[in-house]
Amino acid sequence: MPETEAAPSTPYPTALERFPTLRQSRLATFDNCALQAKFDMDHREGWSGHPQGRGQIFHRFAAKALEQMANLDERSIEPEDALSILRECLRQHDVEPRDVVAVPFKQIKDLRWVVIKFAHENVFDVQHLASIEERMEAPLLYENPQGGWVTRVFTGQPDALFIPEPDWGVVLDWKDTWALPPKNELSESGYFQQRAYAFLVMSRYPAIERVTLREHYVRYSEFREATLFRSELENMRDELSALAERFDRAVEHGVWPPEKKNTRGGDEYELWTPSPGAHCTYCPRPTSCPIFPAARVEGGINDPETAERWAAEQIVAKAAASQRDKALRAWASARGPIHVKHAKDPNRVLGFHSAERTSRPTKEELERALEMYGADLDPSTLYDTRVQTRFEQHSHKAAEETADDATLMSALEESLRRQREER
Repeated sequence: MPETEAAPSTPYPTALERFPTLRQSRLATFDNCALQAKFDMDHREGWSGHPQGRGQIFHRFAAKALEQMANLDERSIEPEDALSILRECLRQHDVEPRDVVAVPFKQIKDLRWVVIKFAHENVFDVQHLASIEERMEAPLLYENPQGGWVTRVFTGQPDALFIPEPDWGVVLDWKDTWALPPKNELSESGYFQQRAYAFLVMSRYPAIERVTLREHYVRYSEFREATLFRSELENMRDELSALAERFDRAVEHGVWPPEKKNTRGGDEYELWTPSPGAHCTYCPRPTSCPIFPAARVEGGINDPETAERWAAEQIVAKAAASQRDKALRAWASARGPIHVKHAKDPNRVLGFHSAERTSRPTKEELERALEMYGADLDPSTLYDTRVQTRFEQHSHKAAEETADDATLMSALEESLRRQREER
């Protein structure tokens, strides 16, 4: 009998054995900072900070509150009923021991008023509720260098899924945070969640053509949302597959802390690349990060003591800047612009600078003008041009340089005029 061809071996067996499924939260962390994902895997098991514990309790409350509203066919919940559910969640009698979190009284104080606000200010179309914290799965494939494909199971657990229309899914994502993004923008983590959840929902429900991620900021009872369409599905699949392969490669060959040679005798594989940002706030081992703290920008603060010290320094710095600004204004007013060093502009100064600025009419002003003048309206009359003087950096030219420029411009205009006449 002919020999059967052996299946190609898996390129990253350790990764597949250790992580048979790839969770959305783990890949999201790896997407932000590979080294933080490594620290999470090695040092975050079995514990969570107080803010994270508070967030988990709120998520459990919201799931039970939505479930109760759906069972009773009620679009909202009474404050006392909401508090009763919160008290039940705080007992944590119905969760696995490994999932019990520490929530001190100062965090419970926040939970109480947020829950009361939640009950007073929110209504939900529970008739469209499809699932609450349902874990969804979808396959990801990437090419095996030895032939064939590697299949990975990508999984995520949206807080809630509503299907208001047969082809439209809305993923609700609770945000228990003080930060509120600008209108029409998602949170820093929202872009990844948007694409991950849209991929999972579209894979789970083939009839859905668009998925909206709706971030619900419970402290403000406000929403931020964005929508993806099925036409983006293959792009999402490709992006997540590439990220999954990079994660598997890091698990298989990554070395931390860096060494000159790895155990396989070849060149060093670092792969756990650090990347600074706001996510540094949640790093379990910030003191082990090779990035100098001052270079981490948004992630430069890692403990309450540093936050308090920097806040005090900022207040002092702003007061000093305000005093110097007043002194500089007085000097420039009496003696003229102050020269400042600039790599690309030798004429850079700090001083008073006059410029024409045109303001556009507002929508209300335009509507009033149309009502008053109708077709006789001259739109140019609605634009207000003013000369404004600001104290700012600008490029300053001496009077003779300005005169030279005017002379050159006049000569150029005269030359163009003559050329036109000769034609």
